[in-house]
Formats: sequence, C-alpha cells, structure tokens
Amino acid sequence: QLFLLAIARQYNALANANQKHYTNADELTEYGQTGILPPSEDTVNSLFVNGMLQPDATYALWAGNLLLLTDNAPIKGATVIISFVTFGKNHGKNVIASNDTYVTQSDGTKRVFYNSDELIEYGGHGIPSPDAVSFFNLYVNGTLQPRTNFRVSEGVLELTTTDLPPASVKIVLEYFTIKDEDGKLLNAQVYEYNAFSNGHRVYTNADEIAMYGTQGIPDPALSSSEHLFINNILQPSVNYSVQKGLLTLNTADAPLVGAPVTLQFVCIFTS
Repeated sequence: QLFLLAIARQYNALANANQKHYTNADELTEYGQTGILPPSEDTVNSLFVNGMLQPDATYALWAGNLLLLTDNAPIKGATVIISFVTFGKNHGKNVIASNDTYVTQSDGTKRVFYNSDELIEYGGHGIPSPDAVSFFNLYVNGTLQPRTNFRVSEGVLELTTTDLPPASVKIVLEYFTIKDEDGKLLNAQVYEYNAFSNGHRVYTNADEIAMYGTQGIPDPALSSSEHLFINNILQPSVNYSVQKGLLTLNTADAPLVGAPVTLQFVCIFTS
C-alpha cells in the first residue's frame, strides 16, 4: 500500500524579553536553517511555545515572520518552535493539507468534553468526526498523549486515563486533514513509542512503556514523517537518528532520568 512522502522541517528560536515578533534572523542555525516558511496548501505548521502547542488564533505567520497575537510575550529563554510538514506532489498528484485545534480546559473532575466546552477565543469549530480528518493529536498540559489515553467521536473528546488533569490545565486536540487533488480524504496510521529517560542517549524496543504500546520503534523508511519530543519539547532532526528498533540521541547531554521520551510516527496512505 502506497503512502505519502513528506519533508519535516523545524524553525527553532529562543524568546527574548517581551518579544512577540520572530524572523529568520532569530533562528538557532545550529539546529537547522529552515527559516519561517510561508503558508501553503501542501504544508501544515504547528507552533510550540515553551513546549505548548499554540492554537492558530494566537499567532500570524508569513514568509520569514512569526507574530504572536497573545497579550503576554513568552518568558525570556522560552523555546519557540515551528514544525513544518510539506507533502508536495506525491505519486503524481498534488496534496492539500490543513490542521486546526479544539481547545478546552480541565476543571479537575471531567473526563468527557463536548463542543460546548470549547474555549472559543482560540477557535470555534468544535470536535470533528474522525471520518472527516486524517488523524488527531492530543496534548494535555503540553504533553503529547498516547492513542490509548483518549477517544474521539463527533463533538466528543473522552480521556481514558485513570487520573484526570488538574484544574486549569489546557487540553488541545489538534486535527489534520490531508486530501489528494480530487478532494479524497487520506487516512493515516499513527503510532507513538513512549519511554522514560534512562540517563543515556540510546533507546531500544526494550525501553518502551508497554502500557502505551508494544510495537517498538518502527522502520522510519515506512512512515511519512516522525517527530521526537523529549520532556515535551519537539526536537530538531539533527538531535537524533532513528533506525528500526533504535533511537539514538546526538546531543552532548542525555535527558534527565525520568524525562518522557516520545517518538511519533505518521504514515498517511494514498488510498
């Protein structure tokens, strides 16, 4: 079965005091020289500030520029990361891609959330049907959740964890819609390998947290794209390498012991 090929790129910067406007000149070029790409119909972008996925309503993005529309600027030294995934022309057809978010807030007691719970200042599109999107990502307090931790139906998001998020924690459901040039929705298979840092820079299938999955680290050649989060921070591709069954960190320092390590694989099928 054919799947889409994608190019994943990342813009990385650190916030200065009271800074809301970021340009290509702010990029930390030791992690890459992507720059801030202009919006296009074959590219999806996701903005993370200090590890938190930001709703579209909180920023404006154009070629070489990112402007935060929030009342407050990030604290000095906060990470400002834009993830770009470009599909381009695949198997002779153009690809049209978009993403959006549903944002709500925990009250400390609920595990089921509805369209009526949406914080409309961040959007107002509600929770789409799984049949209308290619795939979902769920972030609770900035942490990407394993598929076992939630269920989605039209207008309903249900957390399946034993523990509930504390009151005031933001819950962000991100959804991606990938279509071919004929308007056909393309389905995706998503898997997250989850581990806790062991204080080292090499992780294998044996380190996987079995309660979240037991598929190990898939062959990256058989996925459309992959992303690595360490302690909730999206990592630039220069920081790691992946082979089937093996994740190697290329950083000088290993993550703190116990820090979550999440490697996400997305495979989007052409049919």
